[in-house]
Amino acid sequence: MLLALLIGTAFGTVSGLLVTKGRLQPFIATLITMTVFRGLTMIFMDGKPISGLGGTSMNGGRGRIWGTFVSL
Repeated sequence: MLLALLIGTAFGTVSGLLVTKGRLQPFIATLITMTVFRGLTMIFMDGKPISGLGGTSMNGGRGRIWGTFVSL
């Protein structure tokens, strides 16, 4: 969990630097970093989908408050 937080922080820093130092629009910087990081993920995973996470990982966004679905 800590590793994921550190990686996310590093990636967010790269995106922020593109906006502040590179003077790119935030939307464009987000698209650029998303494309690069997805490509790196595909290389790291050899193009295979991530699977086998278990049933509990699929329930992360499923919640109800007074019968109304909400993201958790």
